[in-house]
Amino acid sequence: MKSPSPLWFLYFLLVVPACLKGQQNLCKQWAWHALQPEQGLSQGSNEYIFRDSENFMWISSLDGLNRFDGQTVKVYKADPSDSTSLLGNIITSHFFEDQEQNLWFSTYEGIQCYQRQTDQFSSLQIPRDTGFYQQDYQLIYLENDRLLWFRIGVGSEARLWKYDLVTLEATSVTPLHGLRFIPMANTQGELQQIITCLLPNRPGFELLNLTTLHTDTLFAASPMGQVHDVLPAERGYWIGAENGFYSYDHYFDRLEQHSLNFDPPLGNVFSVKPFDEHNLVLSSAKEGLLFFDISGKYLYQVPSPKKGAPYSIPLDQVNKIYLDEQGTVWLSSFREGIAYATPGKIKFKYDPYLEGQSITALLEWNGGFFNLVSVRGTGLILAEQGRDPWFIKTQFPSEQKEETIKALFAGEEKTIWALSSHYLLRSQSLFRGGFQTLASLPAPFLARTALSNGQQLIATYEGIYSVDLSSSPPTFTPYQALNQWQSALVTAFYEDPKGRLYLAVDASRLVILQPGPAGYQLLKTIEGTGYAKAFLEQSDTLWIATSNGLLSLDNTSLETHLLQGNDGIPAEHFYSVLPGRDQSLWLSSNQGVWQYFPGQKRSVQYTIPDGIQGLEFNTDAFLLNSRGLIWLGGTQGLNYFDPATIEPWSKTPTIQWTGLSINDEAVSLPYSMASLETLDLPYQENTLSFSFVGIEYSDPPRNQLRYRLLPIEERWVQLGAEGFARYSNLQPGRYTFEVQGANPEGIWTKTSKQIQLRIRTPWWRSWWFYALVVCSLGGIIYGIMVYRLQQALKLEKMRVKISSDLHDDVGGILSGLTMQSEILAMTAAPERKSKLERINALSRQALSRMRDTVWAIDVRKDKLAFLLDRIREHAEETLEAKDIHFNLRLENLPEDKAMHAEARQNVYLICKEAITNTAKYSNGDQMEIILSPSPKKGLKILIHDNGQVDPGSIKVAGLGLSNMRLRAERLGGSFQYTVDQGFRIEVVY
Repeated sequence: MKSPSPLWFLYFLLVVPACLKGQQNLCKQWAWHALQPEQGLSQGSNEYIFRDSENFMWISSLDGLNRFDGQTVKVYKADPSDSTSLLGNIITSHFFEDQEQNLWFSTYEGIQCYQRQTDQFSSLQIPRDTGFYQQDYQLIYLENDRLLWFRIGVGSEARLWKYDLVTLEATSVTPLHGLRFIPMANTQGELQQIITCLLPNRPGFELLNLTTLHTDTLFAASPMGQVHDVLPAERGYWIGAENGFYSYDHYFDRLEQHSLNFDPPLGNVFSVKPFDEHNLVLSSAKEGLLFFDISGKYLYQVPSPKKGAPYSIPLDQVNKIYLDEQGTVWLSSFREGIAYATPGKIKFKYDPYLEGQSITALLEWNGGFFNLVSVRGTGLILAEQGRDPWFIKTQFPSEQKEETIKALFAGEEKTIWALSSHYLLRSQSLFRGGFQTLASLPAPFLARTALSNGQQLIATYEGIYSVDLSSSPPTFTPYQALNQWQSALVTAFYEDPKGRLYLAVDASRLVILQPGPAGYQLLKTIEGTGYAKAFLEQSDTLWIATSNGLLSLDNTSLETHLLQGNDGIPAEHFYSVLPGRDQSLWLSSNQGVWQYFPGQKRSVQYTIPDGIQGLEFNTDAFLLNSRGLIWLGGTQGLNYFDPATIEPWSKTPTIQWTGLSINDEAVSLPYSMASLETLDLPYQENTLSFSFVGIEYSDPPRNQLRYRLLPIEERWVQLGAEGFARYSNLQPGRYTFEVQGANPEGIWTKTSKQIQLRIRTPWWRSWWFYALVVCSLGGIIYGIMVYRLQQALKLEKMRVKISSDLHDDVGGILSGLTMQSEILAMTAAPERKSKLERINALSRQALSRMRDTVWAIDVRKDKLAFLLDRIREHAEETLEAKDIHFNLRLENLPEDKAMHAEARQNVYLICKEAITNTAKYSNGDQMEIILSPSPKKGLKILIHDNGQVDPGSIKVAGLGLSNMRLRAERLGGSFQYTVDQGFRIEVVY
């Protein structure tokens, strides 16, 4: 802390205006990330850094080449047994990328080309009579993807070479000394000049003209010492040297040395780079990273030089500076690895003068141009944006040590009041008298508020008091309107526009009190809030920042909701809630600053890389001033910002593939993993694991990823910064694996990175195999059908032949036998006549059965009509002699209905047996047979006569009924009979 002094005013009047223009965009802190061997870097000695077209960072070292993607480092090293590896590990030059995205650089042993498509290296060495040149290659320039310019050798043997990549011709150009080279090309990309720095044991630098091959030595007699870096300018050079930083104006032939304020020379300045159109950025041995205002010719520091502070560079000495196209600044070092920061992401202004101070209270003063700030253990200060603060004197009783101010509030006539743990203080003149102690508090202080009626209340460890500030000294009276709450620990007050009073009680609940004639009455108690810290009335909602999260309360119904993850904001420990634009809310917490959009259920977290003082903020250390600026105090300092100017960080990650495993075994592809677009795999290789990364360097640990596999996943699977997905036992088919990335502020990439995936179908599940199976089955079925048809035809032919043979041969014999027996019986003696008649009857019976058999097996008779004819024929032969009238009819059946021989025979035999029984046993004169369709797709046979039957005379086991039942069972049907109004038989199959 500084006190006002004449020197300070002189500094303010003379120096600040000169540098204000150049500093207006740079007076902010940068959040640095470190990349060291502990994070995978091959070693801490690094020099050159390069960002390629796929956003990978390439980092040289003395022990191999490092590729960094924001999360992990892939190290490439020399392997003597592998001709596609590096040729040597010591990386000696800048990187260049050609149109095919190959990288060119050099190691001590040769020129190297990283071939991106194969993820391998090829090497170039210049041959000589006794082998190859193997000493200190240093690539200087890649000209139009055709000419390589490089230096080989050390000392007096060092020479400039060029190599034609088309003709493969190497040409020695001229001697070239020094250790560092800056190429200068024209607008067509043709190399014109080379600046040589770090000349051996001599100051200045050399300028080689490649047209004339003439070398000029510049500043050989100057006091700058050895030159580390030269940046050509329109009118000269910017020079980083052993003895500081210099500028040379060739119009006036003037060499000028520049120092930091009034300090002595800087010592070694290792790197000079253009930062923007107004500023240069420098690395120095003594002062770290510096900026130079070109128009004002003024050097100044932006990051804190104190290592270990929140925004200090995590390096003792900075070597080279590299600025990539995305605005990230990269620093290399001699032994501590890499540091990088993205200045453009800084949103919150951080007061460097309060760095490391714990801010406990804030109060607007003088219309918002100044703010009164309480610092723990230090006292009160008056802070102006970007200016050195003024210390404000505070007077505590002599027997007490200085206490921390916990609350500040304004009184009448520009009086400012302060409350510490034990005292009430007042200031009527900040600059003359400071703060004086007016009274001791009745108990240690907890919270204060001013009611709408002007009454001042404070909460203490022993109750709630009304404070009369007009008395001398101020008096404290127990506030009887809140008498029932005097024993509670009240840590926060809030009075809403309706006069309701909210009390945060005992660090566990919030009570709402309604004013009444006899004091405040309890309206509602809200449990589980933890500490309620701050309140914001917004439309019909009261927002309450609590230690358990953000609480919303409906002002009408008093219904509450503690917001959770599904509401778009985590349950953090919040200290403040302040209004922003677009109905958003700003909250300080123990995990940085949050901007919450209630309508979108979305929040953005801001952390160290966004410029906040530290992750942890303090209770009551927040302020929205009359100029619309939000001030937030934390454990490490003070932030201020205009919420209307906060814009989202628009740069989104570049998605790259970093690994692939098939069946849980890592796969080495014949091309670069980054170019993977399709996978066509056999069916047995169906368990896949993908590793991927979202490359965005503003705050890599807080990048986000999400993935899905279409068509089996429609919803995204959310991840953090580490990208990994595994799918097991994928079914054959086509899939699309896609990944999207989001930057630390939740802005997602508009397109996704995709892999078109195909798991081939096994041969036994392929369409042609199914077609072959179908054709084979069809052929087999066809063969079977043809075979069965042939067999059926053979059987029909056999049936026809058998029936013809029986009819012609056996029928003829039986007919002859019958006739002979009849003739013999006519002339036979009486004692032989009965036997011949018996033979005649048997032969007639055999002939009848033979005819039945012939009829049954004759395939030509397999129609219903032939069955009907056969039944009528038998009925006429049998029933006419008995004078029994016979009727045979069909119901809903066509006569040409096909009938199988076995069914036709069994139906006929059933009917025949019934007709025979009727002729033998019935005393009726009518018989009827009705054939109709059955539900079983067979026949329903109804046989009925009108004879009177004695049920007792029916022999169930008789051959007639049992034969008919057997025939019905052979048909797979049922057999029933009744004697109701005649004898009735029903067969259904």
